[in-house]
Amino acid sequence: MLADGHPDFLPPYAAGTLGVVKSGIRVVYDPKGLFRNLAIAARPDRPERHVLRSTCGRYERRIWFVPGLSDGRHELPVFLDGEFYLHDMDCLPVIRECMMAGGVLSMSCVFVSFQDSASRHKDYTCNADYSRFIAEDVVAWARKHDERITSPDHLICGVSLSGLAAAY
Repeated sequence: MLADGHPDFLPPYAAGTLGVVKSGIRVVYDPKGLFRNLAIAARPDRPERHVLRSTCGRYERRIWFVPGLSDGRHELPVFLDGEFYLHDMDCLPVIRECMMAGGVLSMSCVFVSFQDSASRHKDYTCNADYSRFIAEDVVAWARKHDERITSPDHLICGVSLSGLAAAY
């Protein structure tokens, strides 16, 4: 955090701007992702934000981590297009409600940023190197970050083009 209380990965915003974002915004056009990332950081239940580099050095992506709610064994879903799931679809409240109601197993979730449009297209069109980054580096990072993730099977989720990558 910066001295003014803003997350250190965001540029400083006026208190009024931050207040409006906390009250709820819907991003229409934000090519650099500034307001989408600000909206994610302003969530009262905001996930932990990290930057992950691949072991091969080819990839560096923002990831958001949400630890599971209970003790014991956790499943790991990995969400590609993390910004869409966290902001546009606002899936965290639904996931948490399902876990609390017992509708799904306890999960610790990782949301992977698409970075930008060019990277999104390159990464999600059946790219073996990117798939290896997700399957090896992201999963290994999550397991190291939360020792409750003990299941050998993981779910990779995507929407539209990232759905193609998840299926691949």
